[in-house]
Amino acid sequence: MDTTPRLSLPYLAPAQAQKHVTHNAALALLDALVQGVVIAQRATPPATPQEGEAWLIDAQPSGDWAQQANALAQFLDGAWRHHAPHPGWRVWSMEARALLVFDGAAWTPLAEQIARLGVNAAPDAVNRLAVASEAALFTHEGAGHQVKVNKAGAGETASFVFQNAFSGRAEIGLVGDDDFRFKVSADGAVFRDAIVLDRATGRARFPGGGVREQLSAPRSYFVNASAGSDAHDGLSAGTAFATISRALDAVAAIDAGGKGVEIRLAPGAYAEFVFANRPVIGTDRLIVRGDPANPGAVTLGGGYHTLQVRGISLLLRDLTLSGGTGSLIFAERFADVELNNIVFGPCGRSHIEASGARVTFSGPQRINGAAGSHITAREGAQISGSNVTVTVDGAPNFPNFLRASSAAVVSFWNVGYQGAATGRRFEVTTNAIVQTEGPNQTDFPGDAAGVTATGGVYG
Repeated sequence: MDTTPRLSLPYLAPAQAQKHVTHNAALALLDALVQGVVIAQRATPPATPQEGEAWLIDAQPSGDWAQQANALAQFLDGAWRHHAPHPGWRVWSMEARALLVFDGAAWTPLAEQIARLGVNAAPDAVNRLAVASEAALFTHEGAGHQVKVNKAGAGETASFVFQNAFSGRAEIGLVGDDDFRFKVSADGAVFRDAIVLDRATGRARFPGGGVREQLSAPRSYFVNASAGSDAHDGLSAGTAFATISRALDAVAAIDAGGKGVEIRLAPGAYAEFVFANRPVIGTDRLIVRGDPANPGAVTLGGGYHTLQVRGISLLLRDLTLSGGTGSLIFAERFADVELNNIVFGPCGRSHIEASGARVTFSGPQRINGAAGSHITAREGAQISGSNVTVTVDGAPNFPNFLRASSAAVVSFWNVGYQGAATGRRFEVTTNAIVQTEGPNQTDFPGDAAGVTATGGVYG
């Protein structure tokens, strides 16, 4: 072997004459290859090369560099010397400002060869860049600096995660869609949205409460007792809440901004006590809607009262109420309740009980269960309706179909009851007033005459 295996440096032969020639040739090779520096990579040699300068030859060279693809060329003693590289050789390119490595086929920047990088830390297959440091600095070159986090598609994730003992506690970024989210977690497993910035409008939502989201369009919250979850956002049928109470919490957290807000109930039975007692900010009323084509498909019934309404305006429509020992609807303290296409099932107290509140019949109703009374109005309550048909099924019993007391006012015009009931038609006492277009004893169902007492007026 006449040369070294790695750098091809010439060996001195035994008893060789003019040893300085071989020695100087080896020094020249070392000068070119050790701490190697080239000006650039080219396909053709420069027109006026300087003594000692070195270049990398391109993959398709020409001229004096022909047939020397990828070689390192050094200009010495007025001629080019070519050094064929081995895999792993490294040189610094002045033009590229990069360390180049020969991989056996081409010269490439060293950075393209690094699969993992650890700075005072061990990288792994997932965390291919790992840094252990008190701080990390990304500074500008020129006017500014950007850090980009890219993802494969809208349903994927591009985010920053903040951890405690390698367990996530907060996450910011594009998580599962293209809205910008601020999420928090108590255990590193379940993350909850604290702030969501809508990608289309820039508006902020606060699912966890706090600052109110102001709507720019009407909003529907969906509830599905069998398939929903109160951990969902309720904004679509596929992400429905499980309870009406959770939907009421969501409504209470927003500012409607003059837009309509409704709660839409999927078919099913909702066995919960519903207490609607917080006003909807930014709109005149809340709509709770069942199934217009089949109000019997959506049934509410749970607790002492089925639905208690206090101090808010509510339109209830297209569903069935069936309760326990209390009232189906208990409206109090300035509540304003509008009823349309409601089916009243049995209960122990009253289908509709109003105390210092207002109840309006705006659409057809159906009664298919008995109660202590169908309507109880007291303490200044106002109950009214016009041009409405109420269908009574199966002759249910009511000790008093209508009870009005304590200066309550009931005004019905062209409210027609179809069907029969047993029990007293009405009881009007203590300065309450009942007005019908008759007035006739038969304006309300029953098989016993109504009565008035202590200032009560029926007329």
